Amino acid sequence: MKSSFRVAGFTITVVLSALCLGLSAAPVELLINPGFEMGNNRTPWDDTIAPTGWLKEGNWGWAGWKQSGKFPSHTGTKYVDAGAFNAGQFGTWSQNLPAVPGSQYTVSVWSRIEGWETSPRANMRLEFRNGGTIIATDILDIYTGSCPSPNVWTRYSFTSRVTPEGTTSVRFCLTGQHTGTAMFDDASVTVTEPPANPDFNRDGVIDLLDFEKLSQSWRTVAGQSAFDPNYDVAKSGSIDIHDLRTFAEKWMNWNSYITIHLTETAAFQSMEGFGASLTDSSAHLIMTAMSAEQRNALMRDLFDPDEGIGLSFLRQPMGSSDFRLADYTYDDMPAGHDDPNLSHFSIAHDYAEIIPLLKQARQLNPDLFIMASPWSAPAWMKTSGSLFHGSLIDSDEIYETYAEYFVRFLLAYEAEGLHIDAVTLQNEPHYEPYAYPGMRMEPADQIRLAIALGPKLAANNLTTRIIVWDHNWDNPAYAITVLNNPEAKSYIAGTAFHAYAGDVSAQMTVFNAHPDRDIYFTECSGGDWASGFFDNLKWDISKLMINSVRYRAKTVAKWNLALDPERGPKIPGGCSNCRGVITIDPNGVVTREEEYYALGHASKFVRRGARQIASTLDPGNSIENVAFLNPDGSRIILVLNPNAFRQYLQIESNGRAFFYPLLGQSITTFHWPAGADAEINVWITTSDQSLLLRRQNSTRAGPYIPAP
Repeated sequence: MKSSFRVAGFTITVVLSALCLGLSAAPVELLINPGFEMGNNRTPWDDTIAPTGWLKEGNWGWAGWKQSGKFPSHTGTKYVDAGAFNAGQFGTWSQNLPAVPGSQYTVSVWSRIEGWETSPRANMRLEFRNGGTIIATDILDIYTGSCPSPNVWTRYSFTSRVTPEGTTSVRFCLTGQHTGTAMFDDASVTVTEPPANPDFNRDGVIDLLDFEKLSQSWRTVAGQSAFDPNYDVAKSGSIDIHDLRTFAEKWMNWNSYITIHLTETAAFQSMEGFGASLTDSSAHLIMTAMSAEQRNALMRDLFDPDEGIGLSFLRQPMGSSDFRLADYTYDDMPAGHDDPNLSHFSIAHDYAEIIPLLKQARQLNPDLFIMASPWSAPAWMKTSGSLFHGSLIDSDEIYETYAEYFVRFLLAYEAEGLHIDAVTLQNEPHYEPYAYPGMRMEPADQIRLAIALGPKLAANNLTTRIIVWDHNWDNPAYAITVLNNPEAKSYIAGTAFHAYAGDVSAQMTVFNAHPDRDIYFTECSGGDWASGFFDNLKWDISKLMINSVRYRAKTVAKWNLALDPERGPKIPGGCSNCRGVITIDPNGVVTREEEYYALGHASKFVRRGARQIASTLDPGNSIENVAFLNPDGSRIILVLNPNAFRQYLQIESNGRAFFYPLLGQSITTFHWPAGADAEINVWITTSDQSLLLRRQNSTRAGPYIPAP
């Protein structure tokens, strides 16, 4: 053991000395014993000790040090493995490495699986630490559940981000987990002192603007001004022709970027808004858990486009949903009684909390689009005689009365100064809950109700739109069946979707069948079942903010606007672990959840009436985007980089282009006004939460020059 410590200490001393002395023309290997050969494993499979320099840990998984036998090593005679039998278990090999400020690490490992696995998962990662706190992580997933060829050693590698400020150590990890074994050999972590960066203006690309800065510095030095080593890219001690040659080589070889082209003349649907639902639970929480000062600050943060994220869409339950303090509709009667004339109709329940907040939201954002959706008709109209389960009674009188119920609701809200822009005929019509309000509606029922409601809206001079389906992506045939009825279609504006089953492409299936009718995305809740901040954010951005819009959605809505830490307040029934866009604790302290940032990356910038415009996607990479043209001519593009590494991006529009380095695992919104020389504003959220919808330095576009 004493010998091992001397080897390890000597290695670290050499590494740090080389870095401190600037001996960095060649990469410096930081790992001790990268091939796992040093040390004394007593058996062909030893899970009791570790190779020299390596640490092992696990959570009911394993990390073994092996000798070549049934499975040969990649080189030499030894290797390690790590894995587990069950989800949530893992085994890890790691080393703690020195932090090298301003540098990037290049990491690699050779890996294979044994062959018995059902869904192996493994990763290689770098953890940037300050003491015991992880401040950033770069990760490469080696296996993600699929089974590659078990007999082939394959090399995996990536280059990290620049060492974050404040990093005091770096931890290199090889982890195997979840019903599989990963075998590792010949790992490597190298670091090279970063050369002078010829991207002088730090816009993410080496181009003519950088050449201008270099040439200006050259002329300045020739005029006997101070020497600036930042422009000495050739490391010659002066700024001269050698720097120009080095710069030119960098410039000509700089092609590791992707280009997104925007076509403003190819405009699709006009947008109505991005938001959530101010449920009974959400309204009660905001009104009772917060002081007036806290509440007003929260509402500005949620709905003001300048001071906050400018939410522009609310989908409101007509009566109670599963998130409620009581079960109610607007015309409840004692059991055995009915009210065909709706003489007991009243929206009194909404006066105390829901209506005041809706008025405040619309005052903060006059473009707020409000949609209303019933979970249940009054019990006396239903086959179940209850707000739970059942369906509308098969009677023309009931359908006419229920259509009038919609009209009374709309007129009552109009009297409060709240225009309802659209109604859906039923929330989730193919789900009959037995623990909270809901009811079933078949396509024929929605056809019948639309035909009853449409003329009544016109007779009352109501411009409210009628929307059908309002359920999951898994049944596009439902909406198509309703819209195939010409009479019903004449009153229907479009189809609404939820995301709890099926695929987003269903929206396009319905749109292609009826391209003269609109698509709306109206509900998807976040919840405690989800795996982590960036996984949640990435899913929302990819599936909802980008792809549902690319598939013609005019709106995007999450579910509850606000819930408490216990995922209420609410009475029993329905989802018990759904999360709000924000969480409010008993002291009125607000936590902005992943859904807040997903919505904010669009709602803060995309105005009502904006058009989604064409933007290219490169099938050869995983970068996703969606673009918009606002009514004032400003442009927005929302970009997702799900990769652990930085991706350089060029965005071209109207013959002008700009470059930007997308941070690894980040969401970026670019927003710029009309005009050739407009300033391009940049807002970023990163997986490590060091940037949360944070504005960055702006950039500008120059003439677009296609790559040769």
